[in-house]
Amino acid sequence: MRAWVVRAGRHGERESDALEHGLAIAGWTGTTDLSACAERSDIREVIEAAYPDENDYTLRNWTGQLFRFRHEIAVGDLLVLPRMNGQYAIGRVAGEYAFRTEAEDGMRHIRPIEWVRTDLPRETFQPDLLQSLGSLLTIFELRRFDAAARVALVADGGVDPGRPDDSEPGASVKGRRELIERVREHDRGTEEPLTISIRRLLELWGAERRDRASVAQIRRDLDEAGLLSVPPFTEGTLDSVIALLVAGAEPEETEPSQLTRIARGAPAESATDAPPSVESPGVDPVELSGVVERVVGSTRRPSPDRGESDRHARPADPVSSDDDVDDSYAAVSYLVGNLPSAGTRPVFIKATDTLTSAMTTMMLQQYSQLPVLDEHGRLVGAVSWASICGALMFNTKATLKDATVHAPEVAKTQHLLECIVHIDKHGYVLVRDDAHRVCGIVTPSDISQEFRSRVSPFVLVEEVEQRLRRIVDKRVPLDHIRNCITNKKKAAEAEDATSLTLGNYPHLFRDENAWQAAGLPVDQLHFTTALKRCAELRNDLMHFSPDPVGVEDIEFLNGLLNLLRNLDGRG
Repeated sequence: MRAWVVRAGRHGERESDALEHGLAIAGWTGTTDLSACAERSDIREVIEAAYPDENDYTLRNWTGQLFRFRHEIAVGDLLVLPRMNGQYAIGRVAGEYAFRTEAEDGMRHIRPIEWVRTDLPRETFQPDLLQSLGSLLTIFELRRFDAAARVALVADGGVDPGRPDDSEPGASVKGRRELIERVREHDRGTEEPLTISIRRLLELWGAERRDRASVAQIRRDLDEAGLLSVPPFTEGTLDSVIALLVAGAEPEETEPSQLTRIARGAPAESATDAPPSVESPGVDPVELSGVVERVVGSTRRPSPDRGESDRHARPADPVSSDDDVDDSYAAVSYLVGNLPSAGTRPVFIKATDTLTSAMTTMMLQQYSQLPVLDEHGRLVGAVSWASICGALMFNTKATLKDATVHAPEVAKTQHLLECIVHIDKHGYVLVRDDAHRVCGIVTPSDISQEFRSRVSPFVLVEEVEQRLRRIVDKRVPLDHIRNCITNKKKAAEAEDATSLTLGNYPHLFRDENAWQAAGLPVDQLHFTTALKRCAELRNDLMHFSPDPVGVEDIEFLNGLLNLLRNLDGRG
């Protein structure tokens, strides 16, 4: 049994129909019946016909979602529907895919669902499962942290037990004090360094994102406790794993430790005696000392000859190379490694494989190109349909080596904005880790999804402010507007609500005279509290963070905006 999420549209336009008639409904207006689509390529043709102007990466993404809806979701699987009111519905898939020809366009792709619960509050699920539920995809599977079993337990009336302690490094740590003590215990013994996910580290400090305040506080507390993280907790995604050490207690350099593997992107559970391979390469002591140097920063500089002795020397780390920069802020520069796809190893072909093998893989996966890697997982080049055609044009017996061309690659510690030009030019860029192994790939689709997740809260806040201005201009006299502006000069010059900041609105509506004049049919306390939270969230957005805004905040903004749209009464 598997667990899936099928959303009801960006604005919940399919929600009432889904709950009333017991359905999961996929959107994609303009697409035709998928019943005869036996292969992924068949669905791709349907998508291309409906959206001829979309790029290849978007088409591939949409094809995958509809393929899951048509073929992978099975009868008996669980399905979760996030509702626009902040609640969740859970049901069981009761039938196969069907196409409703009589339904409105965008409401035709369906799966029958037997809804078990339709009014589950957010508090039903633990934070890690809420994070998974917050994916921006319309159709996706819940996989992390034993999600299917936990959703099944909730569906049967039970309580979400949270993630298993051994499913994420550091999940069993209950508080900051325990974390510090356990790190020191590891240091006193012979165990490998204590590992923890960045997400769990933030949770222990009551934070969801690495904004300026949370980064500064965690840095101070770790410094006071004499601890450091490898790699820095300001790098990578929220699910990246770091090791915590007692400062100065570097591991032995005689053999690669778990610290080394984590710092270089290998799984935390890799065996220490694993032979060199793509998954667990050998590590030389020079590279290990470089990892520690990056963490320690200005307290110890690299030796002058390190750049000459390290055959994989790379540019100075932009995060830790400038001693004059406020590191609580500079450490959260937006790096390539902050993208989830930069830490997901792409499908690749070995340099020793055949050209036929590469072509077959590309056709099966519907890829335009594949990275070609050596036996250590380092990049040799890439093979694409264009390079294959070029090689075969001059030699019908061309080999994979003949068709392999240069591939664009960047370090995961490189600034993302610097790499966009390469992604735009080549259609992709490969990402390498500290050992120069390929650890991910970034495409325009990844950039567009990231852009959407980053921009959406700004767009929501902007519309909230515009709606508030129209409501106030229409309902509240000018003298009340001026009274809530503390700057006397600005207050005297104010002519309408455009002079108000978002932070002024809670003060305006707390004034009884202004509230009575507005005549809003909502609770004053709840309304002003929501406006205050919105103003605080807007201030947080102004401080850069490499992490997306939390699902709870996005849902809050959507709820507030829906209320204001109703109060405004205009489109």
